[in-house]
Amino acid sequence: MRYKENENGTFWEVSEFWLEAVRPKLKESSMVKYRNIIRVHLLPYFKGRNMAELGRADILSFCESLLCPEEENGARLAPKTAADIMAVLKAIYRFSAKSGSFESRISEWPSISQPRHPLRILSQTEQDRLSSYLVRHPTFSNLGILFCLYTGIRIGEICALRWKDISTEERSVQIRRTMQRIQRNSQRGAKTEILISSPKSDSSVRKIPLPEELSRLICGYRQSDGSFFLTGSENRYMEPRTLQNHFKSAISACGIPAANFHCLRHPYVKHTTKNIILKSR
Repeated sequence: MRYKENENGTFWEVSEFWLEAVRPKLKESSMVKYRNIIRVHLLPYFKGRNMAELGRADILSFCESLLCPEEENGARLAPKTAADIMAVLKAIYRFSAKSGSFESRISEWPSISQPRHPLRILSQTEQDRLSSYLVRHPTFSNLGILFCLYTGIRIGEICALRWKDISTEERSVQIRRTMQRIQRNSQRGAKTEILISSPKSDSSVRKIPLPEELSRLICGYRQSDGSFFLTGSENRYMEPRTLQNHFKSAISACGIPAANFHCLRHPYVKHTTKNIILKSR
């Protein structure tokens, strides 16, 4: 199926052509995200509309419906979610105008301001307290949290990490994969499944040095090369949501106020692990 030059179509038709056109450039997770945005948010509003007839008033009205729904119990979307939806709509419209026979009637698109929330970073005292707890309670999941604390790798990356990616001789870890739960649509309705794929960008495929004491610590728990770091099994993995729950339990046990796993990346611990690990043994 190809989009014919000078062809004007409905939003539903053009959105399918657009997805086909961008597919070779996107990761599978991005394709799933775009399909869900189109199915859940864009098609109910624009499905039968002719692309050439859409104007700025239509776009403004749709944008307002995302942020201020008319229904009393309608869900008001977060600015980031609304901005993502508008970005997909804009891409589809410009694809249609460029490929079809009409001139774009929308020169200026609405922008959605996104408030910046204060970034939660663990204090040095909190980092030390968490490190000591994790070393004193060395489960695979706790070692994974400690690993992230001292390397700054993402939660999806530690979940996809296998022991073959870690070289204790070179004291380094190679990041090649990430794990995430994505939504699939089938005849039985929406469902989710785990996807293990390459990281989100080329720069995310990287080699990271390991602190000497951390490398020595995990060496004592080494499993077969094909095993997942967080489970010690070649066939059983731990997904990000489960590790997030382990992290919440760990900081609660340390008396640390609520924090998201992502706070371990901002920034990852710069000081040596030597004193923390030796004190905790």
